[in-house]
Amino acid sequence: MSTARRYTAPVVLPMNRACTVIRDGAVDVAADGRIVYCGPAADAPPGHGLPVTRLTGILMPGLVNAHAHSAMTPLRGAGETCL
Repeated sequence: MSTARRYTAPVVLPMNRACTVIRDGAVDVAADGRIVYCGPAADAPPGHGLPVTRLTGILMPGLVNAHAHSAMTPLRGAGETCL
């Protein structure tokens, strides 16, 4: 089981519709992996001993391929045999 943690970075990109860029930001992650805070580090709730990981670059979500055509692979070329 993981522990809750705070990540801080000079730039945080929450990837919201407004394309927000947060300078000197913080992201708090609960023990179950949920993000419970994302915003300016100065406005973050008290950490009370929360381990802090200080990053030196940009903190942003991972880029995950949510659009894939792998389900089409078994049917590749099947249309050509029906002609």
